[in-house]
Amino acid sequence: MERFPQSGDFMTFVERFLSRNEPCIFSSELTSGWRARKLWQKKGRPDLEYLKKEFGDAVVSVADCSQVSFSTHPKHDMQLCDYLHYWKCMLEDKTPPTRLLYLKDWHFVREFPDYGAYQVPEYFLSDWLNEVWDIREDVHDDYRFVYMGPAGTWTPFHADVFRSYSWSANICGRKEWLLVHAGDEMYLKDSLGCLPMDITSASLQDRSIYPHAHKGCAPIRVIQEEGEVIFVPSGWYHQVRNLDHTISINHNWTNAFGVCSMQKHIQSELNLVMASIADCKDMDDWEGHCQLILKACVGINFSEFTQFLSVVALTRSRELRHILDSCHLCHQQVAESYQNSTRHSMRCSDSTIHSKKCSDSTLYSLMCSVLQLEDFIRIVATATPFTIFTLATDLWEATEEAKENVEEEEEEEEEEEEEEGKEVEEGKEVEEGKEVEEVEVEVEEEEEEVEEEEEVKVEEEVKKVEKVEKVEKEVKEVKEEMEKEENVLLKVRHPCTQL
Repeated sequence: MERFPQSGDFMTFVERFLSRNEPCIFSSELTSGWRARKLWQKKGRPDLEYLKKEFGDAVVSVADCSQVSFSTHPKHDMQLCDYLHYWKCMLEDKTPPTRLLYLKDWHFVREFPDYGAYQVPEYFLSDWLNEVWDIREDVHDDYRFVYMGPAGTWTPFHADVFRSYSWSANICGRKEWLLVHAGDEMYLKDSLGCLPMDITSASLQDRSIYPHAHKGCAPIRVIQEEGEVIFVPSGWYHQVRNLDHTISINHNWTNAFGVCSMQKHIQSELNLVMASIADCKDMDDWEGHCQLILKACVGINFSEFTQFLSVVALTRSRELRHILDSCHLCHQQVAESYQNSTRHSMRCSDSTIHSKKCSDSTLYSLMCSVLQLEDFIRIVATATPFTIFTLATDLWEATEEAKENVEEEEEEEEEEEEEEGKEVEEGKEVEEGKEVEEVEVEVEEEEEEVEEEEEVKVEEEVKKVEKVEKVEKEVKEVKEEMEKEENVLLKVRHPCTQL
């Protein structure tokens, strides 16, 4: 198995392991500062007295690895102080134990939320599974566990719940891991289609029982040392054995990279359920009964899966709107900010804000959600359990589509800006044209006024001239009359002149 490079960052993890669904192992440096590493062990062995003093009254689930019932180890509850007493006796007694008891699936964080035994590594912070289960009101559960057990205790061959990812950190002791590539477990099925409990069993060499076991690849064998952390990809079946007295912390988790595998697994199991009771299809609420059986077999049905996706979407929708409102970021600014953000956001749609180191803080994720979430929420809220798996559950594709939408929006905005620029220019030209027309009209009006004034003046001059001519004519006529009268008077005065 490949070791995660010391200089690697989150993007290294995404590109080389998470996106490829490949396992890796991290060095003990990742857990060196944990409180559990400092207080739960001494010189590489469990500090049973400290654990008893701090948590002795807790009730834990214990599997008996020395017994088998229905292809698994039977489990029962007991107080932690009683289990630690059993373990102490094993440590002090050199004789082989008659029972191998393995403390498993202890919900430590749920029971002691303020203790702070460890910090989730930055590579695994994007955890939709525990995020949703933490806020569910109908169940009191999570997928964070503590495991404790002596050397020889083990976990049978299995794949993790809901086909989630898992990470496991050794507080003390060593583990042997046997991992099978996703899909290769099909070769390990027996003639009845059942997987083995122990893939180290000699019976796998018997082709009459396991006819295809020889066709698959050999399991990957890894020894996990104290403090190291192993990443188990989705769908990788594995079997784990404690080589020493060991304490480990384990999380199941998923996010945008793994949710498709989760959906496909639920649908595959539903298909098996439907096929197994197909002869009862005429019964009332047959589909509802299929969902009940699916829940019993897998731990989740499509109704819960719908709720799961809705919570993820709604939580991010609120975060996005709060961030965008508080920062006054427009879509264009968000898209521009993305250009300088990490490439992880091109693939991961999760936008939970954890820290500067958390990949989910990229603004591109916010942009994707702004564009997609309202439609996505409406789909998951209205879809039936039998149609939800066909409707927008592939968040990877949705994110890629959102990326294309962002690019299209950017192009459209550029085109709009160009058109607006053209419209402004055209508007300026139109306004300038209008101004010219208005000036021309004003000039024409002024010219017309001047012409009218001149015409009035001419008319007035003509009238004056006509009046003068009339007066002159009248004066002339008066003069002529006066001359005539003078002539008459002269004749009267000098009558001889007529002779």
